[in-house]
Amino acid sequence: MADVIENVEVLLAVSLSDSMDQKINDDSKDPDVHSSPSINHELTNEEELVPTLLKGALDPVYEGKARVLNTAIQEIGMGRYQWQLFIVVGGFGWASDNLWPIVTSLILTPVTNEFIPSKPPLLSLSQNIGLLVGAMFWGFGCMVQYHSR
Repeated sequence: MADVIENVEVLLAVSLSDSMDQKINDDSKDPDVHSSPSINHELTNEEELVPTLLKGALDPVYEGKARVLNTAIQEIGMGRYQWQLFIVVGGFGWASDNLWPIVTSLILTPVTNEFIPSKPPLLSLSQNIGLLVGAMFWGFGCMVQYHSR
């Protein structure tokens, strides 16, 4: 596994250095080119948009579908709706994932002092088991309910 990681790191380093050399050479030819990254819609070679991977590392069908999806996402761009969706899904999801353990740690001591449970660490464990069961229930429930549609 370590050999594969080293090979990928070497390939990425070589690919990045080659692309940076080409970028520097291209920038020196055209003074109007800005150094900030942007999407070049005039690219004719799709290989320039796809990161370098080992040949045969991905299923060709999957790779083709991924290219189509990536091209569509790049054409759509990041508009107001996408940013709102990113904030709602990413931001609130991140916040709720981080609030559960914080809230548990904040209320564990007062609950232990007030109710004097025989095994206080089981309160935190029961909360995590409840989150796991709820995630499994709602995940599988949604799949069963809406997968056939």
